[in-house]
Amino acid sequence: MDGQFFIDRIGKPIETPEVSAMLAQVGVTEQLRMPQDDIDARADLPGQGLSLIFKPEAPRSSRLVFYAVQFFSDVEPDHARFAGALPGGISFDDDQGRVHGKLGAPVSSKPNLRRDFWDMGSLRLSVKYAKTEPNRVAVVAVQLPLES
Repeated sequence: MDGQFFIDRIGKPIETPEVSAMLAQVGVTEQLRMPQDDIDARADLPGQGLSLIFKPEAPRSSRLVFYAVQFFSDVEPDHARFAGALPGGISFDDDQGRVHGKLGAPVSSKPNLRRDFWDMGSLRLSVKYAKTEPNRVAVVAVQLPLES
């Protein structure tokens, strides 16, 4: 499944047909609910190299909105490599220099976290690099921007 399939559904409520169909296609059969004392609800699918993240629509709301998708490489412990196409033409085989060549200069970086960030229209893309040389792409995430 292409990564864009997931990205196109970010920002939609969990009960919409598009998000319901997405969850069914990846095998999520249980209804997601906000865990008590947590900030998001997740459908973690390590065997598919995916994590689907939902947040409440508003404070004190139980209505969940698809907030972010994370695509994992097999560099991450206990994760299979996401098999679909990643955004921006990047690959898990790319190192930081190659990612910058494909996406341009990041809008911000957090070297201590091994992360770079780019704006993609109304979304934020982040790339986390592996700890070990040659520092290839470990995780790609696309999410709604954080509220200020």
